[in-house]
Amino acid sequence: AAPAQVPPSVDLRVAAPDPSGLFTFSSPMFDVTNLGGTAATGVVVEVSIPAGVAVDRATIGWFAIPCAIRLTTVSCPMGNVAVGQ
Repeated sequence: AAPAQVPPSVDLRVAAPDPSGLFTFSSPMFDVTNLGGTAATGVVVEVSIPAGVAVDRATIGWFAIPCAIRLTTVSCPMGNVAVGQ
């Protein structure tokens, strides 16, 4: 019998550079980094919106890719994240 195939692993890190500024205009919401294994595909990051905070717009990166804003979450489609990105 052939040996079992082990799927490659992905190690994603999601961090807020400045948690106190998570929902301010001047500060990024979060950073996503793929620390290794293989490329991550179909990545979507969801961030909970604290009570009392109104979010009217959220985007990803320099290209301002829009995120979906729901009552209690912001959902951002990151797509594929290569190792080291």
